[in-house]
Amino acid sequence: MNADVLAYFDNLKNKICRLFGVSVLIYPMNHNLTLPADDVLGCCHRLRDDDGNLIGYIITIDENYITSCYYGRNIPHSQYNDDVLAETICHEIAHLYVWEHTEEHAELTKELHNAVRQNLGR
Repeated sequence: MNADVLAYFDNLKNKICRLFGVSVLIYPMNHNLTLPADDVLGCCHRLRDDDGNLIGYIITIDENYITSCYYGRNIPHSQYNDDVLAETICHEIAHLYVWEHTEEHAELTKELHNAVRQNLGR
């Protein structure tokens, strides 16, 4: 990822985190090197201490996906753009409240994404 792509990502995720008052760390990561599935765009990771107690979360968003969204945002009808990246970030933030992929998680993701669209002009 180059500096322009990283700045683009940092700007968007920082705005979203401020909007929701979320302080969880959100990092770009090459998921192809670290996760077993090839198509993971974002991931919410539970952090546990040596005794297995939950101590926090971090969120990672795939570097290649971020890069595709950065360049795709200027291409008409691209499937990659600011809005889909924002939705992915919202999806992962929703896991802080609803861990499983349930209807409740889907609804929360939708609510968060709609709030981003309304407040950040996405």
